[in-house]
Amino acid sequence: MQTATVPIITCVVFFVLEFIKLLTKSNDTFKKFIPVVSGFLGIGFAVMLYYVAPSSLAVENVVHAVMIGLASGLAATGTHQIFKQIVKE
Repeated sequence: MQTATVPIITCVVFFVLEFIKLLTKSNDTFKKFIPVVSGFLGIGFAVMLYYVAPSSLAVENVVHAVMIGLASGLAATGTHQIFKQIVKE
């Protein structure tokens, strides 16, 4: 389960962001802060996993969990942009 944690966090953050965009009706002000929000969501999910299911993350302390969460959250934004650019062409 340890290697699947990063993609799981990325997928969860991606779908949470899509839900928030649906609720805010793609507000331009919110769109400016999507990378920041995705980073914080990733951090939140990783820290939650660190305390709830510590065996799911292969980390020794909460700082490593924060870094994994930040990278996973920002990967959700990058994944969205990849699909957006492919569809645009």
